Amino acid sequence: LEQSFFEAAPRVGRRAVLPGPEELASCAWSLVKLGDRGSTALRRMLQEASVKVSAFTPIQLSKLAWSLATASLRDETLLRGIAGAVSKQHHELSPRRGMAILSWSLAKLKFHDSQVLRHVARRTAELVDEFKPTSCPASFGPSPRWRSTTSRCCTQRCKLSLERQRHR
Repeated sequence: LEQSFFEAAPRVGRRAVLPGPEELASCAWSLVKLGDRGSTALRRMLQEASVKVSAFTPIQLSKLAWSLATASLRDETLLRGIAGAVSKQHHELSPRRGMAILSWSLAKLKFHDSQVLRHVARRTAELVDEFKPTSCPASFGPSPRWRSTTSRCCTQRCKLSLERQRHR
């Protein structure tokens, strides 16, 4: 685990083939998932990601943020880079995966970026506006507890959507 990805990377001529955003995000995520909380390899990947952060997609940025948060690694430079890249690509942020992961990660690291928070809030409001009561499935899953929780959530979303529509 300690052996750096960069040292193990295959060689092409005299240059190492360096990983791109997908490899960096996935490898960082995998190392943290395996329990890595700050190895040399992880830190080097995050350092390389910091240099390439503008090339990451929103979901890759979310994976990167999750890796930092789960490993409790507060890298201000990388977090500012993630926030800047998210602000530029906010319209592509996946509401069901990327947005939730990113929000949790930034909150866990106590990283406050008002522009990112505005984008998340705006995107959340758009989702509430798009929500229709008919979006609720007739059956909410296998267990009664899950059905009850989902039903309550769905009911709250319906109420919030109707309330927002009334105030227009």
